Amino acid sequence: MRTLFSLALLVMLSACAGTPARYYSLMPMHQAASSLDRQTAGYAVRVDPVRVPAQVDRLQLVVRQDAGPGVLVLNQSLWAAPLADGIRGALARELSQRLSAADATYLPAPGGADVWELGVEVRRFDLMEGAWTELDLNWSLKSDARPDATSMICHAVIRRPVQAPGVAPLVESQREALQQFADTVAAAIRSNAAGSGTNHPAIIGCT
Repeated sequence: MRTLFSLALLVMLSACAGTPARYYSLMPMHQAASSLDRQTAGYAVRVDPVRVPAQVDRLQLVVRQDAGPGVLVLNQSLWAAPLADGIRGALARELSQRLSAADATYLPAPGGADVWELGVEVRRFDLMEGAWTELDLNWSLKSDARPDATSMICHAVIRRPVQAPGVAPLVESQREALQQFADTVAAAIRSNAAGSGTNHPAIIGCT
């Protein structure tokens, strides 16, 4: 009996070892190099370290298969970087591109540049297989160099449908959710930089 069990375990381990892991990234698929080189905004953007829920704070993707409390940890589907770092890097690049602004997330800002600082706390990062994804987060925006500029504390929920099965469509959906979120933040920075963002009338969920 013990011999049969050992043989079965060996077969299972061999099957797992023969399945190569796939790695996924939230960074944009295509990036216009010219927009990154053209830093004409006169200010810089910095994304602070991102906080994510402990449930998804791992290299493996965590997927829901139904509306119940259970989740599936995909040991062969891995993030190319820790999830918090992946979200931070993707947002930094998206904002720099949209605003034609220097990215001061990992490097010092150009001398004398106003720095707009984005804080992000992810409350939910859900992947529902073949159905939808949801990005639920709190975020804040402030300017280090302009204490007179309006600070923002906001909440956003972005849910996107996923029609196709598999992991790749789920990752692409969350990538698009981050791009949608970057649009909102970029609009807020433009409004504040222009001195017209006192009440944030176009930004839903902000105080």
